Amino acid sequence: MLKIELNPRKLIFGQGQRKNNEDYYYPGEEAPTERTPFFLVCDGMGGAQKGEVASRMAAEGFAQFFEENPIDVPTPEYLSRALAVVEQKFDQYLEEHQTAKGMGTTLTLLWFHQEGITIGHIGDSRVYRFRGGEAKPLTEDHSFVGELLAEGLITEEEAERHPKKNVITRAIQGAYTGGTKMTVQQLKKVEPDDIYMLCSDGITEACPTPILQDIYTANPKLEDLHQAIERQCKERSQDNFTALLIQVAAVETVSPVPEAEDVTMAVQPVAVAQPSVSDPVAAAKRSGQWRALIVVLLVAGAAIWAINQIPDGEKKPTAQIQENLEEDTLPPEPAQPSKPQRNPDNTPTTDDKKDTVPISDTSASNDSAPVDTNTAVISPLPELMPYQDEQSSLYGYKSDTVIKIKARFSEASPFSEGLAKVKDADKGLYGFIDRSGAYVFGPEFEQATDFKNGIATVQEPGSQNAYQIDTEGSKLAEEPKNQ
Repeated sequence: MLKIELNPRKLIFGQGQRKNNEDYYYPGEEAPTERTPFFLVCDGMGGAQKGEVASRMAAEGFAQFFEENPIDVPTPEYLSRALAVVEQKFDQYLEEHQTAKGMGTTLTLLWFHQEGITIGHIGDSRVYRFRGGEAKPLTEDHSFVGELLAEGLITEEEAERHPKKNVITRAIQGAYTGGTKMTVQQLKKVEPDDIYMLCSDGITEACPTPILQDIYTANPKLEDLHQAIERQCKERSQDNFTALLIQVAAVETVSPVPEAEDVTMAVQPVAVAQPSVSDPVAAAKRSGQWRALIVVLLVAGAAIWAINQIPDGEKKPTAQIQENLEEDTLPPEPAQPSKPQRNPDNTPTTDDKKDTVPISDTSASNDSAPVDTNTAVISPLPELMPYQDEQSSLYGYKSDTVIKIKARFSEASPFSEGLAKVKDADKGLYGFIDRSGAYVFGPEFEQATDFKNGIATVQEPGSQNAYQIDTEGSKLAEEPKNQ
């Protein structure tokens, strides 16, 4: 168990060239750092003060949940419940303020605890760590450009100047949109003098990672680093910019025993005589204990068997929160929700409609997102997964052990939104098939991504430009809008 001490946090908070500031951070000036183990930065969007409402509602909603439901180490299920509660607050607000529909916010969370650090994020706000001369991003943006970069369709240099770099693929907007998903990771290794920075994209606009590295190299001390980043943002950032910098003062490894030390010290150990094997009374007690244990195990086994007989559609799903417990690795990219489009002034268009992945913790308590009975699946279709034929080395699809689609593809991806990306073994091009194995689109693409929230990015042979298509095969415009 770790005991982590923090220095007072440093704040960077500016409006940039915007008319108002839609960023929000927690804790505020009034909250002492030593009593607040978690920190939040949110970047709102929506315009006409909707972004300000969204970022404040999210940050304060999470903080309220954490304070009213204290926990030593935040688990994915716990954060899932918190996110569901916040989305319910959004829904309640939007019922009373219809003109605010379409507002949303990113979220970045940093939580220090006895097992290390938990990081959670939604959107393109980031967490950086400054340690030993290295400025390292610990999160990966949920953005359109991030998808292209992950698929190898563009380079990092192209990503920095891409015209759609402000199009994000996740945001908190409310359960009415279907909800969203938080990426969560836990860092086990925490060192003294580590500096962690939560920031909105206004910071990274003026200070992309290479610039941050240069600034940190020249300013390794917290105070100097803070001032240098703030100065750079005031000179270069067009957007709102917010950052919280938290430095670890000390890290101590302690035994979990001290938490109950006063109780342990008050109880003196007493020697207990062990019964002899030849003692018939003791033998009878042991026999009864074993019989009771066997009965308990049989009952438990029967309960587990009964649970396993419940159809998948009737089981309560687990929390849809991406976990990464590996130190110094970025979380893998799961299926992305919809893409809230930002206008040139970095606010989303009014016709944005989210179609995001819902939180799976759907219990009836107040800490859960409401169940949409219109979309509840009672008898789910059998899951089709790729398999490789040993003789031909080609890929097909099967359900459990039953082959549904014969092997005829050189590459095959899992089904996403009813379609699967495959590479035709004869043509060497990518296309998309349905569950019957019939081509819906193609094969006609040299490069393609899986469908995520109704959109896939494709590139035709001989073309240097990638574009998007929807599940109807329609080519989206230069600035795609949600349908």
